[in-house]
Amino acid sequence: MKAIRADFKALFEQYEAEFLADLKAVLRVPSVRGVKTYQAPFGIGPKRALETVLSIATRMGFRTGQVGDCVGWAEYGPAESQAPTYFGILGHLDVVDVEDDWHYPPFDLTQVDNFLYGRGVLDNKGPLLSTLFALYLIKTQKITFKHRVRIIFGTD
Repeated sequence: MKAIRADFKALFEQYEAEFLADLKAVLRVPSVRGVKTYQAPFGIGPKRALETVLSIATRMGFRTGQVGDCVGWAEYGPAESQAPTYFGILGHLDVVDVEDDWHYPPFDLTQVDNFLYGRGVLDNKGPLLSTLFALYLIKTQKITFKHRVRIIFGTD
């Protein structure tokens, strides 16, 4: 395996505006658990959050898939026929309902003094999108793996 020499801090700075725009798009989806339907087992909000993230992952050129309208994934690495196993990273896109004590709009991204505010920034939309972007930066550098890496997006 060849040595990795990318400066990922500088690389992230190049993509920071894209990351923040995508995070804002995901945070704008009020993915609070709602009324169960056949096509949205945890409500329409969590399903829309999943659709939003899968759209971002597709735009980035990842292989994507969905299971039962409630779980999706984005994958990078060799094809399944070449690497039947994968390294999985799991998170969720749903959020807890909003209480009245927010100083900033809960379903938007607000930046104040290098802090990010919005429902899901830390639990768990922000970490999942950060993971997706980290894998995207690896992909842009054409770094390859022996195994597939799959980020799994749950909705509950």
